[in-house]
Amino acid sequence: MITRTPIKQYNRVPRWSILVAYFWLWTSVHAQPPQPIGINLCDLPRKPDSQLWNQLKLDQYIQGYPNGQNLSVIEFARQNGAENFLCGIGEKCNIGELCHPVQGPAWHVLFAIQEWNMFMNSVYMAVATTMDLVRVTTASLLMDLTDPNEKDAGYVDPMFILSLLGAFFVSLSLGVFYSLATIAYSSSWFTISALSVFLGIGSTLSFSGLQISTMVEQEKAIEETAFNKWSRFGYYFSQWEDAMHQGITHSVNATLHTGISDLGPSGIVHFLGNGSFFQSHPRKTSAEIELGLKDVTQIRALVILLRSMNAFVTRGSGPCTGRGTNGAWDGDDHLSYCGPDKIMMNIVIADGKHAKNTFFNAKAIALKYSITTEYLTVNSWTCQQKYGIGADPYAGTAMPMDVSSECVANLPVCDCTDPEIRKAIKKHGTVRACRDVGKLPI
Repeated sequence: MITRTPIKQYNRVPRWSILVAYFWLWTSVHAQPPQPIGINLCDLPRKPDSQLWNQLKLDQYIQGYPNGQNLSVIEFARQNGAENFLCGIGEKCNIGELCHPVQGPAWHVLFAIQEWNMFMNSVYMAVATTMDLVRVTTASLLMDLTDPNEKDAGYVDPMFILSLLGAFFVSLSLGVFYSLATIAYSSSWFTISALSVFLGIGSTLSFSGLQISTMVEQEKAIEETAFNKWSRFGYYFSQWEDAMHQGITHSVNATLHTGISDLGPSGIVHFLGNGSFFQSHPRKTSAEIELGLKDVTQIRALVILLRSMNAFVTRGSGPCTGRGTNGAWDGDDHLSYCGPDKIMMNIVIADGKHAKNTFFNAKAIALKYSITTEYLTVNSWTCQQKYGIGADPYAGTAMPMDVSSECVANLPVCDCTDPEIRKAIKKHGTVRACRDVGKLPI
């Protein structure tokens, strides 16, 4: 009787992994691989996945592509059979299916460029979403909180307010961009510094700085109501929006016309690294973006409006013995809060040498916008304790999407429980004491 030796069973290796291995070996010695004998590049895996990108060594493929330093994205596409692959703002370049007609690995690279182009167009549209949100919010606050007949003689320097508005718009825009990036992509490229440089934030800030002085001179030449002056800021918003759009368009065009192998900040290889865009992603709609930003936008716009009125917070200026909640001041024209610690916090206006305790239609802040005096005062005080008077840790970075984040409200706070400030109040009054001793910018 013949005894048969059992045949060992081996796990079958997927055919695509063998192709990848052959492709990997070939690219280690060839910059642009022609189709090797026995390897059909149309059989390479096509499902978008960053792991596959790295397995195919596509970063090295792009960096080592023949004449890649001088070959633009469009020229690269044409060289590989994609004659109508036109990307840019307002363009929807589509590479189609693998081998119809472009073969791998060029198809994989062009698919990633297609996704990058789609993302940049989303960012471009998000700028308009952001600006519309700021414009609508500011207009609504103006209608509700500004006395149409009040002269603006007591308001702060327009240069200061325009600077705040410019910084706010940039921070909010970065918040939108960063939200889009972190939700959809997982790459080290998506940092605030990288986004800001690529999207032309630097040019927008320069634009703001160069033009604000001219804007201020125009404002000073016209004496009118505070309402009308604030309303004209919508014109400046449009200028900032145009500058941002120009920055994005310029940056995208620069990348598309830079050599695909260029390792500089504008090179496409910089953005595609590690398969950042070689994956399918759920995309946020403009409505979803606006929903996440609405509350934060309202609060920061309100803070800027209050600061334009020379408003600030007094902490412990008096006892909590009023007729309002927990002893706060009552009345629809006051912004007063008393907490469990029994320290009164009020929002007041520095009107020359005197403190003005009332605001036009103050009740609308809580009733219409659901922004409480407690939130404005406590958030501002907590921020000041950590960062300093009127500090904005989001300057030049992304505005958070969550109202519970620190420093969304950052009104300057005068701590009247300080013995030196209290002594100065008795001698010179609240405004002078907070300005001279408390060092508030009022």
